[in-house]
Amino acid sequence: MLFLLVLLVNGDNKVLITPQIEYSSVFLVAPNQPIPSKVIVYSFTDEWKYYLDNIEDKLIKTSLTKLANCESGNIPSQKVLDVNDKYSYGLLQFQVETAWREGIYYGLLDDTTPLTEEAMEKYLFDPLWQIKLGEKMISDNKHRHWLNCFNKIFGKLE
Repeated sequence: MLFLLVLLVNGDNKVLITPQIEYSSVFLVAPNQPIPSKVIVYSFTDEWKYYLDNIEDKLIKTSLTKLANCESGNIPSQKVLDVNDKYSYGLLQFQVETAWREGIYYGLLDDTTPLTEEAMEKYLFDPLWQIKLGEKMISDNKHRHWLNCFNKIFGKLE
């Protein structure tokens, strides 16, 4: 029988799983049973949504939310042949070289990670990894990697 993990929110309506645990209670709900009110439910595959929901900088949070929708329609498994004849992958549509270079720069990749599609695929299709990388890049004003979507979302950017 499958159970659903339900976390009751604390007084600030926040549930923090990592690096610390902060909640009022955790319990399991059997299938077809009602979920109590005042709870936030995340499946394990929605970890990226939980992370995104808890980004404190509202502009970065809004930017990433709208960017994921614009770039991939919020589909983490998206793979598209781009106009430059290179594939773009995942939630934020990173290309291999960009994800590799920026991942190393921001410490999200080990510098021994090979610059190959095979080595990068587990990161390229990991929406949480992409959100973390996107957050760091946007914080550093590197929105130009998604210029077309940023222009659609916020108007013409220079």
